[in-house]
Amino acid sequence: MSIVTLTMNPAIDISATVPRVTPIHKLRCTTVRREAGGGGVNVARVVVRLGGKAHAVFPIGGGHRRSTAETRGRRMCW
Repeated sequence: MSIVTLTMNPAIDISATVPRVTPIHKLRCTTVRREAGGGGVNVARVVVRLGGKAHAVFPIGGGHRRSTAETRGRRMCW
């Protein structure tokens, strides 16, 4: 059985990592990740991480098409 999610208003989630979080000092990010996001996309991602099967369906276009396609090439073919 497979779960299919529909996200009508997807987003590009941007996250970064830092070696450690300390008060007062400036945080310098080392790696920045851009991934397709939004309710259904995130749900499908978690289902797959938990061992299930999922398909995320969402419209892409404009400036987001390129970054979403790059993300998909990496990890979005669930």
